[in-house]
Amino acid sequence: MSDRDNIFVLDEDLIHAVPRGVNEVRSKQLFFFDKDKLKRIEIHDADKSIVLVKDKDKEWRRDNVKGEVLDFNLVKEFLEDLTSMKIEDFVEGGLGNLARFGLSPAKTRLLVWPEESSVPISLSIGGDTPAGHVYARSGGGNEVIELDSRVRKVLHTYF
Repeated sequence: MSDRDNIFVLDEDLIHAVPRGVNEVRSKQLFFFDKDKLKRIEIHDADKSIVLVKDKDKEWRRDNVKGEVLDFNLVKEFLEDLTSMKIEDFVEGGLGNLARFGLSPAKTRLLVWPEESSVPISLSIGGDTPAGHVYARSGGGNEVIELDSRVRKVLHTYF
């Protein structure tokens, strides 16, 4: 410390715990919504689209409020898998050319509407990264992120 004459020893673990870059202190949480307070979920792919809507009795239905009632536990498990996803890494300078990440247009797109919002939260899934993850873009964010490739399985296997 520059204002003292004393020298003291710090534990090496403390030194290693100090973040080295901005990406180490950024939140890696992908979604910030209450999964119990959603009203609509859409998954769009090149070959199919899935729409889930919550009716006035708080039951999830396929396509519209008069559609097939879905198993509550299936939707709950889907949302838990989805919200457990964490950002693996942030791509520096990513927005220059979205097509190189498979994000223009995106291969898969997720739209989630919270009950109190008329604007959806979105997630676009693109191509594979060299590290075995997938490129993604969340909402109107101005950055490309990397996610665990199991996000594709979550979006394609439940419904």
